Amino acid sequence: MYAADETKLKNIIKAYGNQDLELSYCQGYNFIVSLLLLFVEDEEMTFWCLFAIMNDFNWRKLFIEKDHSSQ
Repeated sequence: MYAADETKLKNIIKAYGNQDLELSYCQGYNFIVSLLLLFVEDEEMTFWCLFAIMNDFNWRKLFIEKDHSSQ
């Protein structure tokens, strides 16, 4: 991964964490963002793709349930 892609990855993860305060950051969705960046490349579009995956396709629920089950 190039430094520019690494910066995009961090920016998207931070932005999503700021948008979704309940989930914030959860280990695992960085893989989703990395894969999206391979195909989408545009940082803002990648964020909105992640947003759609987590909310419209309800993947967010998987991460929240996983997070709560480990406590």
